[in-house]
Amino acid sequence: MGTGDIDYDASVGLNSITGYIYDGGCPGSPPLRPGIAPTNAYPGQSTGCASVPSPSVSYNANNQVTWSSSAVNGLSYDLAGDVTADGLNSMTILIPGTNWEASGGWIPQSNGYRGLQQYGDQLGGPTELLAWTPSRNRHTDRLAAAHALVNLVATHTFAPGERLHIIAHSHGGNVALAASRLGLAQPIDTLIALNKPMLRSAAYRPGPCIARFFNISAARDWIQRLGARFALGSSFDPHAVNHVVDTRTSPLRPHAALIWDDDCRDLWWQWLQRQL
Repeated sequence: MGTGDIDYDASVGLNSITGYIYDGGCPGSPPLRPGIAPTNAYPGQSTGCASVPSPSVSYNANNQVTWSSSAVNGLSYDLAGDVTADGLNSMTILIPGTNWEASGGWIPQSNGYRGLQQYGDQLGGPTELLAWTPSRNRHTDRLAAAHALVNLVATHTFAPGERLHIIAHSHGGNVALAASRLGLAQPIDTLIALNKPMLRSAAYRPGPCIARFFNISAARDWIQRLGARFALGSSFDPHAVNHVVDTRTSPLRPHAALIWDDDCRDLWWQWLQRQL
């Protein structure tokens, strides 16, 4: 069955117009396929069922029925047995670095933005840009951006089990670290900092709400060293899993290559997949 089909699948009680979420405890539930006993079928309920309007039910290669609903949570019914959260209300935030407005690289049409957006959607979408401004290389600007990040996260509704991910570039990584100390409404499941200058101030140490922190740098990145005022270990963060990418094959500067060179971006993304 493909997206848009309206054929009824009696084995799971679903068609492409209406999806039934059930755990066997609801009178009138469609018959369960033999051997299937889904649990936690409806977030917020321990038992029961719900009819979810869904014109886009589809089957994927793993024989999994998926659908989405703004009223209930996005769910998947796996014929192997479980009903699970799809992560449709998860969130990935992109945070650009200092003076990002002047570069033009963060417009939606750029290859770097589209590449990071694709990664964000894989981690858990929707993917949003924190357009902080002014974005000068000043503590006051970064702190204001950190408060803006706290406010952005607070406006998003996370269902149980859904996660917050952040991909940040340059001092955008320090914005995320500062926000982690200000009381985020949702813990950060994954923080990916690209080319982040290491700042020694306590304001930029990770807060307790970060579950996984990856600090990815490009070799010979003098802009990163400049951002850290040429301090020793300017690319190494002792609180993170650190990784260095060799970008010598790229025509771009190391500070840009991790995002705007497709091959270099793919290198660190493949490495990251092995860590997650």
